[in-house]
Amino acid sequence: MFDIDPSEDWNGGAGWDLVETDPIKAEAPYTFFTPSKAELALLQPGDRVQVGFAPSGQPGMAAERLWVELSDHSDGLWHCHADDARPAGVPQTFDIHAGHIWAVGKCRVDTLEEEARYLANAFIDPAILTAGARVSWLQRCLPPVRSGPYAETGWCAYGPMGERPLDQLFHGPIGLLLNKDDSMMALLRAPVGARITRWSNGWRVETD
Repeated sequence: MFDIDPSEDWNGGAGWDLVETDPIKAEAPYTFFTPSKAELALLQPGDRVQVGFAPSGQPGMAAERLWVELSDHSDGLWHCHADDARPAGVPQTFDIHAGHIWAVGKCRVDTLEEEARYLANAFIDPAILTAGARVSWLQRCLPPVRSGPYAETGWCAYGPMGERPLDQLFHGPIGLLLNKDDSMMALLRAPVGARITRWSNGWRVETD
């Protein structure tokens, strides 16, 4: 999901709906991260959490993210208060449940370890991400030296068209690849020089 200003791309409707996180998590389990049940259980009045809103009747549109402050909790619902800087039409106070919470302002038990693992970078054949091409094989090369918030895995994933130059591959989170196919995930600890090839009966790993 990416943040957008609905006023630029939205041509109808007069309101907003809170966005449930579960359907997004089901579609993108390795790149959409939400607080754990343990983290949500420790929320307190005064905490800030992030929720998502989409134009009413258009749940497929990208969500506008908004930070709100929790006040009181009753019958599974948190009453919350939004800042003045909020999209037009979003009320200043409203109720949410745990499934509406995208992020918390203060982590008490969760760590960023899972995010760092799946947001580490890889090179991926664009056809796998956008055209539904099947992952045919992966090669782990020496990770490039790049600056950025996330590590480099060195993995290159190719579709049925075979090897392509790195400048023709998408460079980004390996979680995007796993959202499409995670059947090889247990093999991704293989060392530099390893090649993972899809066969009719599964994956085969070759190492130097």
